Amino acid sequence: MAGIEVADVGMTDMIGCVCDCRCAICMIDFETGDEIKYLPCMHIYHKECVDDWLVRSLRCPACMEPVDAALLSTFGSVGSY
Repeated sequence: MAGIEVADVGMTDMIGCVCDCRCAICMIDFETGDEIKYLPCMHIYHKECVDDWLVRSLRCPACMEPVDAALLSTFGSVGSY
């Protein structure tokens, strides 16, 4: 299972096109420079939104795929846009 990664919006080489995407938790569009996090299922969210979500539920808010609790300690910084 892949780890949970952190990136800044604009890293399209790492996470695909994020230009027209929005966070499914807060429903706010991603903007260049926003810190985002993607889960092993590859759904992406604002880091702050998904961190708060994962405190309450260990499932992806979009697909309900379980997120291994052990992965919560593997947040990795990937870089910036």
